Amino acid sequence: MKRDFLFQFIAFNDRPESYQIWKATFSTIIMDLNVSLFEEMKLLVKWLDPESKQFANSIRSSNISDTAKGLFRIWERLEERYGKPEMIEAALKCKLNSFPKISHKDPKLYNLLDILTEIECERKSTVCNSFVIL
Repeated sequence: MKRDFLFQFIAFNDRPESYQIWKATFSTIIMDLNVSLFEEMKLLVKWLDPESKQFANSIRSSNISDTAKGLFRIWERLEERYGKPEMIEAALKCKLNSFPKISHKDPKLYNLLDILTEIECERKSTVCNSFVIL
């Protein structure tokens, strides 16, 4: 029951800009629950969206006898598909470019602040210094 409660808020939406926070949340909860590798893999697959769930299930099935390897490969694939700095940069640029025109009195300024804060956070967490906003 505790697991269900903790995991109801962290389904991954297959979007690069959401990946890092989702991964951090998922990893923290997994450590707190102290689950086995098999349980971690099962929970990981459960909390993915259709696209990522499809390849995770395939990797899980092909590594049924080596759970550690399977879990490593799923995380590796998630990193390749959603965690690359270039992908996150492109997603954030798209988000920023599609932001509507606003005036200085518009409450949407908070939404813009959130996007810019997200970009700043990604810049700080990126190992590669090639993240260019404009």
